[in-house]
This record gives sequence, C-alpha cells and structure tokens, in this order.
Amino acid sequence: MRITTWITHQQRLASLQNNQARLNKAQGQVSSGLKLERASDNPAGTVELLTIQSRLAERQQQTESISGALPLMKSTESVLGELSTALQAAKIAGLRAANTATGSDADRAALAAQIRSSAVSVLNLANTRVDQRYLFSGTKSDVRPFVAGESVTYAGNVSTLKLDPTDGQPLAISITGEQLQRGQEGSDLFANLKGLEQAVLSGNSEAIRTSMTKVDADWNRVVSLRGDMGARLNYLDMAQRGIEKEVGLLEVRQSELRDVDFTEAIVKEKSAENSQQAALAMAG
Repeated sequence: MRITTWITHQQRLASLQNNQARLNKAQGQVSSGLKLERASDNPAGTVELLTIQSRLAERQQQTESISGALPLMKSTESVLGELSTALQAAKIAGLRAANTATGSDADRAALAAQIRSSAVSVLNLANTRVDQRYLFSGTKSDVRPFVAGESVTYAGNVSTLKLDPTDGQPLAISITGEQLQRGQEGSDLFANLKGLEQAVLSGNSEAIRTSMTKVDADWNRVVSLRGDMGARLNYLDMAQRGIEKEVGLLEVRQSELRDVDFTEAIVKEKSAENSQQAALAMAG
C-alpha cells in the first residue's frame, strides 16, 4: 500500500491531538487534585463514588442527630437521679414517721413538711426544661408537662422522641411524663406523695405503711427509668463510634477513587509534555 503525504499528515495530526489530550488531562488532574473529573474517566468508579458520597451524607445526618440527642438524654438521666434522691428523702421522712407514729403533733407536722418539700422538688424536676424543650412532655416538648391544681395533671403526650442511629432501628431518646407519673394499676406519683404526707399528719400507722409501699414503688420506677436511659446513652455512644469508623473507611475509599497521587500525576504530566514536544518537533 502506498503511503501518501496526506495520510502521513493525518497520522501525525492524530498523534498530536492524542498527545495534547493526554497533556490536558494530566494538567487538569494536577490542577484540580481529582482523577475523576468526568464520568467517562471511570464509569464503574464514578458509580461507586456516588454511592459512597450518598452514604457519607446519610452518616453525617445521623451523626448530627446523635450529637443533638445526647445533651437531652444526659439531662434526662441526671434529672432522674435527682428525682430518685427527692423520693428517697420522702421515704426517709415516712419511715421516721412510721417509727414514731405516736409522737407529738409538732413532730408529725415537721415530717409531713419534709415530705411536702420533697413533693415540690419532684414536681419542679418533672417540669425541667433544657434548651427550650421540656424533658418529660413526650413529643409535645414545648408544653409544660405537669400542672398543679387539686391534683397534678399531665399535659404532654405518650409519644417518645425517637432517633434512628442504625438504619431502621429507632431508639427512644426521651421519657414521657406518663411513664414518670403512672405506676401499676394507675398509681400516681404525685398523689402517692400527697397521701404519705396526709398519713403522717394523721399519725395513722397503717395508712403510713400503705403510702410508703406506693412511694417505694415510685422510687423503684424512677431508678429503673434512669438505668434504662443510661443504657440507651451507652448504646448511642457505641453507635456513634461505629459511624465514625465507617465514615473513616468510606473517606479513604473515596479518596482512592477521586483524588490523584500528586507525585504520579506530575510524572504523567511531564511525560505527556515531553511526548507532545517530541511530536511537535517531528511534525515540524
């Protein structure tokens, strides 16, 4: 086959264009720091990169949700500890009253006042608000949960705030006032404290023992709720560490797919530049 001057010219022109394309790509990678600038550079890698970026966005949202939930949960756990202390004080006063039921009116009045003070503390703690959110109102966190009148009524709802830290396994991050106030068979925390106070004032040993049993059950419930909240805090802490580990691995793989090795990229750029210069010289 005869090689004409036109064919030779076309071949050299194609070589120049290919070398220029290589040089442009190498220069672009050095300039941007990215090896994947277009989907056509690596279609399979591009699909994997998009999947990783979507996963990272999900994990970032979960991390932010956990970070927002932790202060609320820690405050709840702390307040439950204070509630158990206040109830313990009422129990101690009731026990003293049971042992001295035949004491003077002044003695019984003093012990009843201690129980009443504990009841006030319990009510105030149950209405604790953190960052403009009430801890025990359920999902109605902008509503004061407990209102005192003839009796203490609950104004929140029975739905707990939830968080999904592990893709499809929602976790309750709050405790409702219903859980706090109500015991078995409709027992009422605040009514039980009031009943203990009145029993102490009356000096009725049987009534004191009955009321003490109810308040003791309330104390056990608060302690149990606190333990449960502590367990959830530990679980979230573990979930957060797991997310951080996964994010680290995803970011490494993302970098492998997307980011250039600058030493290698500069070598490629120099090689492409030399090839282009040689091709230009030959064409000339």
